[in-house]
Amino acid sequence: MSTAVLEQETVNVRLEGVGSAISSAASPDGQSRSITVALMFLIGCVTLMMTGFAIIMPVFPQRLQALGLGPETLALMEGAFGLGMFLFSTPMGTLASRIGRKPILFISLAGFIVTNLLLAFLNVPLLFILIRFAKFPFLCSRLDA
Repeated sequence: MSTAVLEQETVNVRLEGVGSAISSAASPDGQSRSITVALMFLIGCVTLMMTGFAIIMPVFPQRLQALGLGPETLALMEGAFGLGMFLFSTPMGTLASRIGRKPILFISLAGFIVTNLLLAFLNVPLLFILIRFAKFPFLCSRLDA
């Protein structure tokens, strides 16, 4: 038995049932399951992104050559990607911390899909470079989470 004072009244509480109520409310199984689900979601996003990356990267040189563009365009595209990485990594991390990682993951996955589709259907070299520059914010926010 334990005695506590609440507004000048004495309240007696049995402590035998308190321990079981606390342990059932904060179940480690529920927390473990939510962590596992979150990790599986993150693994799925990264797997989808890397699959898209692995499909697109070997195709770039042939596609550019078919359009009559040389390795200079490919170098500019990769340079634009590096510049985007440099400029957007900190703001994307800040945005993910501010509004949450899950919305950023969904937005970035959708943006990654759209940029890959644009690269597949556009034939303008300048747009290739601009899209490649814009692709990094979608990539980094998933890897940062």
